[in-house]
Amino acid sequence: MRVALIVGQSNVGKTLLMIRLAERFGIRLLKLESSECGPLDRRLQTDLRTGKAVEVLTGTALNQTRSLQSVSLPGRVRRGLRLYRIRLVDSVGLSDRIHPDAQIRKGMADTLRELRRASLVLHVVDAGRVAALGLKRGFAEVDYQVMQYGCASGGYAMIVNKVDLPGASRGVSELRKEFPRVRIIPVSARTGTGLDEVKRFMRTGL
Repeated sequence: MRVALIVGQSNVGKTLLMIRLAERFGIRLLKLESSECGPLDRRLQTDLRTGKAVEVLTGTALNQTRSLQSVSLPGRVRRGLRLYRIRLVDSVGLSDRIHPDAQIRKGMADTLRELRRASLVLHVVDAGRVAALGLKRGFAEVDYQVMQYGCASGGYAMIVNKVDLPGASRGVSELRKEFPRVRIIPVSARTGTGLDEVKRFMRTGL
């Protein structure tokens, strides 16, 4: 089993991306496993239709996702002579600051541990945030760290989300100018734009 980790700041659209990618792989009923990385690796499974999952799991509140949650994708991906299953993992939003909520702090720590396990890193960045705030504020220090780690480890793509919003194309342009050697995939998890390219990357990037 190979892990594809969706990671980034809070409220950049990670959970909606997980749901929409699952749909792209033909899943309509999410067998969602909520988990905490650790010695016991405890998991709790919940079955949700994708439409219901969008309603229940996504929203505008910060840190709505409070622990790791994942779904196994159907089929197998060939890498050389071997076939692998992929588990798509949604994570807790990262921050440059220490969060006051102990559960969120643990979720962030679990996310960083999962980052070290991941074969694929889908680093989600908010295009509108970068356009509005600029790189210094819209692309946080924690984003630089995730990008540097992912690029060094291989299997990394920057998923620039919310390109359907006004002015977001400026954010995409700024990121491409700043990071010309990084694989950048502009998407809208809301409208589906770019998700087929993400799917292709997941099938070939292991």
